[in-house]
Amino acid sequence: MISFKLDVFAGPVGDTREIKNVELLDFLPGEVKPVIQLLAVDSGGKKATFAVSSRVGGNSGDGSCLPDGPECAFLILRKGEAQRLDYELDGRTYRIKLLEIKQVLKDTGIVIESSAGEGS
Repeated sequence: MISFKLDVFAGPVGDTREIKNVELLDFLPGEVKPVIQLLAVDSGGKKATFAVSSRVGGNSGDGSCLPDGPECAFLILRKGEAQRLDYELDGRTYRIKLLEIKQVLKDTGIVIESSAGEGS
């Protein structure tokens, strides 16, 4: 069985860190501050869809929001794209950047295909 794992930069602006092997339903930057949650990766492994916390009051960046604007409920990112999200619970702005989408054999971690070699 095939699954996808992501590598991202995530965290408060000025204090982001690399997070590897993000899986479906994982929260970013983590469960303590669940700003977004990975919901899906398209079958081609080109873009990832995230649920955006209802506590996000504004956003800006390269990604596509549905609906567009401050009421963003879903965020779609491609490799190299980044988004800033204003998290109302702590008053901080968080940055999420999608670094890589890896297609892996489930339960083995063996990478079948990676977006690492593709342009952003």
